[in-house]
Amino acid sequence: MNPDDPYEALRVKVAACMECQLCATRNTVVVDRGSPTARLLLVGEAPGASEDAEGQAFVGAAGKLLDELLAEASVPLDRFLIANILKCRPANNDFPGDAKSRFKVEDTVLKCLPWLDQQVEIVQPKAIVLIGHKAVIWTVYRNSRPPFPPMSDLFERWIKSDRYPGVGIFVMYHTAYLLRVQQDNPEAAATIREKTVNTLRAAWAASQGVFPEDPPLYIRGEDKRYEQMKFF
Repeated sequence: MNPDDPYEALRVKVAACMECQLCATRNTVVVDRGSPTARLLLVGEAPGASEDAEGQAFVGAAGKLLDELLAEASVPLDRFLIANILKCRPANNDFPGDAKSRFKVEDTVLKCLPWLDQQVEIVQPKAIVLIGHKAVIWTVYRNSRPPFPPMSDLFERWIKSDRYPGVGIFVMYHTAYLLRVQQDNPEAAATIREKTVNTLRAAWAASQGVFPEDPPLYIRGEDKRYEQMKFF
């Protein structure tokens, strides 16, 4: 480790984190996977069992599918960084605030988000891909209070947010969801897969400074949204 590298120093701090109740349910803190010098950042929801065991983000079945999709989109495997909203696995993979979870978001998610903010600040990505609805809610909206647009309204769109000036934001369904759809409805899964690859391809281009020609969807900060009575 280079002690003068700010990202390596951050990794050490996160790995020792005891700030929230999830430290009691984890085996390993999962900081990320990939290159901190990349300009493409992917943000998921929380580590699962495989990630908790190995200490790296997206290494289970959903992660293997994500790597397949990135390769299909011609994204080099050493040119992206993957992180999560939560750095520790919640018990039974129940995200805080969900009906089955015993954890409250104020005791977990809100204490973990500053780590992601520091990752973004150091990495300075040009494009961010949000993997799953909770990644959208906690990265862009930064709260659990609806209304939120459904994934179907966000998928295939690109977003600009006053929270991340100059960054292209892209949304995809979680690959765990895509795995379930592949079992139940292969035809629908093939369509989602194709659109996801196109989304990743657009995000990769944006990370190189080439943004889509279509106008972005603007998502304003919470104060402006509620002032204007709009989600977007």
